[in-house]
Amino acid sequence: MILTNDFVFIHQPKTGGTFVTEVLARLYEPVRERGMVNRWLRSLRPGGKKRMRNVLKHGTCNEIPIGYRHKPILGTVRNPYDRYVSQYEFGWWKEFPESFCSKAELAARFPRYPDLTFEEFIDLCNSPHLQSRTTRESPRASPGRQTRQFVNYFFMNPDRVLPKIDEDYVAARKYETDMFPVHFLHTDRLNPELHAFLLGLGFDRGDIDFILATGKIFPPEGGRGDDKPWQKYYTPELKRKVRIKEQLLFALFPEMDV
Repeated sequence: MILTNDFVFIHQPKTGGTFVTEVLARLYEPVRERGMVNRWLRSLRPGGKKRMRNVLKHGTCNEIPIGYRHKPILGTVRNPYDRYVSQYEFGWWKEFPESFCSKAELAARFPRYPDLTFEEFIDLCNSPHLQSRTTRESPRASPGRQTRQFVNYFFMNPDRVLPKIDEDYVAARKYETDMFPVHFLHTDRLNPELHAFLLGLGFDRGDIDFILATGKIFPPEGGRGDDKPWQKYYTPELKRKVRIKEQLLFALFPEMDV
């Protein structure tokens, strides 16, 4: 997460956080000095950039330090269909099978692991049995992996909420009182939405207009090219499965169900 005097940015993986981080690094000066004397000397310096701290790279809203909990929270959110494809192509799941369960269990359930098709990857992410081994929610509730990750990042009591997520919970909009108040930027509209957010904080247009013309910024490991649109990965049936598993996200962001 990034801590500033203006707001806190929560960096959920694979949602455009690298872009936001790089942009903020051009507008804020990283704080590196430690100790009371250094902080006092720094406070005497006139002018210069605003300052930020980049801590707990993928820290959640529940991990925001006490001194920053009154600040506005900024987050990024990505279409669940697209994010599944991004995670599949990124391949972290091949190197860290313990994020699902033991290697022995994976071998029994998916004999060709890690050589999985995209549909098998979706099944792996959303297998009730494997979910129940790595999270505290009941296998019966079984919200999708995208929803579970989103709740862990942006809800006040993830362990209490996750077992309750079902059609009734979503239909009653109970999530509205369970979430932190977060201003979300959409991954597919990062440039104009980040620009508008910073403009609302009082930044001069001349200092932030570069955002509108900045291209995609990928993490060091690279990213998926434009020749692999997420739509090509889905059959109508697979898309229906994801829609059901991620019903909470589509309720929150109905424009994403395209």
